[in-house]
Amino acid sequence: MYSPGRAPTARRTGVTLTELLVAVSIIAVLLSLTFGLFTFAERTTKRYQTEVAKVSTSHRQAAYKVPRSMPLIKQVPNQYTVKFSAAVTNPRAEALRMEAAIPAKLVHVYTHAYRGATFQIQPGMESQLYSDPAVARVEISQRIYPTVVPTGVQRIRFATAPRTPLFLFNLPGTAVFLGGNTGGSLTGPRNLGGGGTNGIVGNGAIKAVAVIDTGIDSTHPDLNVVFSQGFGFPNGQDSDGHGTHVSGTIGARGNGVTGVFPGVPLWALKCLDENGGTSADLLAALDVVAKNADKISVCNMSLGGGILQSINDAVDACSARGVVMCVAAGNSSDDASQYSPASAPTAICVAALYDANGRPGGGGAAGSFGDPDDTFASFSNYGSTVAVIAPGEDIYSTWPMSLGKYNTISGTSMACPHVTGLCALMIASSSSSTSISNGGGPRNLLGGSSSTITAGGPPSLTSPADVRAMLLRNSVETIVGLAANNNDTRKYPVVTGRY
Repeated sequence: MYSPGRAPTARRTGVTLTELLVAVSIIAVLLSLTFGLFTFAERTTKRYQTEVAKVSTSHRQAAYKVPRSMPLIKQVPNQYTVKFSAAVTNPRAEALRMEAAIPAKLVHVYTHAYRGATFQIQPGMESQLYSDPAVARVEISQRIYPTVVPTGVQRIRFATAPRTPLFLFNLPGTAVFLGGNTGGSLTGPRNLGGGGTNGIVGNGAIKAVAVIDTGIDSTHPDLNVVFSQGFGFPNGQDSDGHGTHVSGTIGARGNGVTGVFPGVPLWALKCLDENGGTSADLLAALDVVAKNADKISVCNMSLGGGILQSINDAVDACSARGVVMCVAAGNSSDDASQYSPASAPTAICVAALYDANGRPGGGGAAGSFGDPDDTFASFSNYGSTVAVIAPGEDIYSTWPMSLGKYNTISGTSMACPHVTGLCALMIASSSSSTSISNGGGPRNLLGGSSSTITAGGPPSLTSPADVRAMLLRNSVETIVGLAANNNDTRKYPVVTGRY
């Protein structure tokens, strides 16, 4: 509408420079904010994905509560073990020559169980090892690991033979009750009724049991540690628990738990800790066993790694010198022939049985891994390499004093020492001058008692082959393998204390 006195307003057809700059600035700010939001969202998403992954990993680790098993084979960087040729007459002198010539750092020299040495070398120097005329074989060192009731101690004293009570010893003029089903309940720590005590008279006449492991707590009142040495470690003390637990199953004296051979002298040969150890240090421990075969009757090796011919050769060398070598089959649900020392030909390789109540025939509660009573443990290795099976799941035994004194863990590491203790007991009791006395009743059963083992004179079981044959001859019970998982239908002999 037209209005008198007011000029009409002209319509603009463009924008000023100022307006253009303002608009561009606004668009830039919006783009910047948008980019920032997307960047923030991306960072936040990645952060939460990382946190979720951490939580998931933590959850899996917490839920995956299995016995310690050999992880994927890990080599020790730039560490090599050589076997000397037959022409080498002085391994130490030859090793020192090679150390200077390569040059390298000499880690160990082996002269008894294995004739060779281990060197730490600089990267790229491997050819000097392979080309040296004194060297017959070269192996890269590997990591080795611990493989982890008193119901088991009770269980190995059962046999399905038609006789009661059951005897552990059948020596001339001696009948000692160390097993059988009393029908009563046990008191205190399982399998130790009334807090009985057990000991050995005349330690000097009984050879020791060597435990190659994480060491042994020598301050534990249940354990008779007479020698201790570290290999790659300053001493033989146990800060992990594995070696102390193994030792209790072998020979706890009955203060809080009873072993298979109460009070037997123990050698702590430490080549592992909570992170494992190396094959080089294990070879050094085996060398000490071979050197002292006149003082050691049985050696327990509750450990394992990938196949190494040097380890198997050293185990066989110890056997040749008269030491019974008992080894854990491993906890990888795999064929034991794929691992060392489980695959050593002369070793007694032991798989794990789950036993809930110390009695054959089943009927007990399921174990920590869901295994029914009196079945092949689901984690255990298996196969033709395995000689016998023994209790190895939910095993109660000694533990370092600083970590709680007693503990329950599982693994073929726990099955093996049942056999080790029994083999040592068989050897000691085969002497014609060995006698065993009991206090008020059967040791290790309801009511409590004490036992004393007095030994003297040479044993009649004189070779590892004799001990193995005796062990198998009296394993009159069998357990079928993991048929449900891997079609392993072999019947494994169950160790019993009858011989």
